[in-house]
Amino acid sequence: MFLHIEQTTKYFILMINLPDQQNGLGDYKSLLLDMPLERSLSGVLNLIVNRLADYPYVALVRIWLLNQADICAVCPSSEGCAEEDTCLHLVASAGNSINSPGEDWSGLDGKFNRCPVGAHKVGEIAATGQPIEVPDIREDGTWIVQPDWAKREKIRGFVGQPLICRGEKLGVLVFFSRQRAASDDVRWLRMVADHAAMSIINARSFEEIARLHKQLELESVFLRQEIVEIGDMGELIGQEVSQDRYIDIPGAVMDVYRLWRPTPLYRARRLEKLLDTPARIYYKYEGTSPAGSHKPNPAVPQAYYAAKEGVRKLTTETGAGQWGCALAFA
Repeated sequence: MFLHIEQTTKYFILMINLPDQQNGLGDYKSLLLDMPLERSLSGVLNLIVNRLADYPYVALVRIWLLNQADICAVCPSSEGCAEEDTCLHLVASAGNSINSPGEDWSGLDGKFNRCPVGAHKVGEIAATGQPIEVPDIREDGTWIVQPDWAKREKIRGFVGQPLICRGEKLGVLVFFSRQRAASDDVRWLRMVADHAAMSIINARSFEEIARLHKQLELESVFLRQEIVEIGDMGELIGQEVSQDRYIDIPGAVMDVYRLWRPTPLYRARRLEKLLDTPARIYYKYEGTSPAGSHKPNPAVPQAYYAAKEGVRKLTTETGAGQWGCALAFA
């Protein structure tokens, strides 16, 4: 195996050369490389089952994912259910029947669309996090729930792999084969299951990002409408939630500001010496305003916009008196 990294215009592409498969299910390399490219969960799941089901020896491939229990009252598997909050949901299926050619095996309804954790082979894999590998069911048929179906479809091997990512159990990947499952098959399917689990996590993340992006767009439209409505109530209130980076200062306000502005800028040399710092420290002195502080800066435009709205009287609270003086001056 060797790695090759190739740079495109904006991205780095990691290409993994894997050893060729000599026997069994064939070459899995394209599947391993294609899974991370899928952004949707359904896309990832269907890619896996359809690609594996394309091999001539595979009868059926299915994926169950752990999810909230939802149909307990009518679930056909309720007898073996321990009444947990979660169960296995059948989310992807693909296969080919030799007993009934053309029969659709992609359906997600039916007897096994839900599986209790711990029940049957699929539930056992989910409960323990360990694979179940039956290379030849003629030697061990204890895990076959429907032996008549297995006989009709000439099923020979069964492999079930847990889907686990960073210690989190996600579900189960299983396939039924019409030939004995070789050790190479099992090794490759373990690799497929590992990559599938990571791709499922990534797909869920991409879908959540898309959902949040859509929600943000809707909220942005709503907020803009709210801003328009607030703006209709008055310029001053509208500016409180404006998305504009800058808002022009009215000329009448600028005329009042010129009574004391620009205010002087001083260098705090003694503070620099006290701190023993090479930095230069400056401060803006706002005590030159009629109220003796910076408070006329917001008070003047508030009085201006209130006057534009026809307000004839303003009231406010004040502590030491600077804000009251500033508003009275404005």
